[in-house]
Amino acid sequence: MTRSANRIASLPQGVEGMTGSMLKPESLSAVFAGADKLFLITPLDRDETAQGIDAVDAAVAAGIRYIVYLSGAPR
Repeated sequence: MTRSANRIASLPQGVEGMTGSMLKPESLSAVFAGADKLFLITPLDRDETAQGIDAVDAAVAAGIRYIVYLSGAPR
C-alpha cells in the first residue's frame, strides 16, 4: 500500500500495489479486499496506536484471517 499512485508504477512485475493511507481509515477496506493475510507496520507517529487499531478493524471487517504486526522503534 502506498499513498502515491505514482509509486505503484515502479513496483517490480508481478507485484500488485494499492493506493491507500493509514491516515484515511476509510481507504483501507478497498486495500484489504480479497486478502486473507496482513503484514502490518505502522508508522512511528504520535497516532501509531490509533492507526494500528483502525487497520486491524478494517482488516477484520474485510475478512483477513491472519495479521502479523511489526512493532518497534529504532533507538
